[in-house]
Amino acid sequence: MLVVQKSFWSASETKAAQDLNNGANHKAMGQKIKGGLVILGVLYLSSLWGCAHDRHRRTSAETYIDEAQDALQRKKCWDAQQLYRNLLTDFPGSHLVDEAQYGLGQAYLCSKDYVTAIFEYERLLNEFPTSPHVDEARYQIGMCYYKQSRGIHHDQDETLKAIREFRRFIEDFPTSDLVPETEERIRELRSKLAEKDLMIAENYLKWKYYSSVERYCEMIQDSYKEAGILNRTRFLLARTKHHQGKLNEALEMLGELSGDVVDGLKIKVSEEIEKVRESIAKGEAKAVIVQEPQGSSQEHK
Repeated sequence: MLVVQKSFWSASETKAAQDLNNGANHKAMGQKIKGGLVILGVLYLSSLWGCAHDRHRRTSAETYIDEAQDALQRKKCWDAQQLYRNLLTDFPGSHLVDEAQYGLGQAYLCSKDYVTAIFEYERLLNEFPTSPHVDEARYQIGMCYYKQSRGIHHDQDETLKAIREFRRFIEDFPTSDLVPETEERIRELRSKLAEKDLMIAENYLKWKYYSSVERYCEMIQDSYKEAGILNRTRFLLARTKHHQGKLNEALEMLGELSGDVVDGLKIKVSEEIEKVRESIAKGEAKAVIVQEPQGSSQEHK
């Protein structure tokens, strides 16, 4: 009986070992198949890349330029990138290399890859400083930052960089036809910065941090000269005086402001004047109520 039992367990163990071995074999086979598929995929992609690479090969720098410019006009950004880059690789001594370098920046701008576009424009400025495209490249660097500039509820790092690059463009190329447009871009970006500062000051007023409101308003008045921004800043300061209980100062500021503003802000100024007058009237009425009768102090003595 003991022998039969031993024989039974030996058979079970043998079967388990065989199943385990078969599972390992299946797993190994699966890994081999998976590895083979990966290799086939890599080879397939390599062949596609090779075809695409060859598809953008040309026999002359002039042909590269013509076809790249045509691709750029038709918004085929990737094709333009390949053609310009292959020109630079195949014909490094051509008289068209600076044009290709500028075009490469344009091709990346076309695809909204602003970081790479900036890199290619800066490469033109560094490697081909006498190129006729240097002024446009400097301007386009500013435009790349301009297009990345975010709304006033976000960080304004790109806005500041765009202003810096546009100012540098005007300084380097004061006679360029692009100067008027660049100055307009700067005004637009500075207005955005002012709007952000005003928004922050408004929030401080809501939170009753009056000294912070005044500090931001002073900063805006020192930094910006646009009448619209300055009038809104003065209005915010007057409202702050009202909240602080400095009613006469608030009324005086609003009175001066009412003659300088128009449209929507003029209506708001008029409404605020009425609110201040109501506050003054309430304060005077309260003062009459709490005033002690004459001679009351002598009676207490």
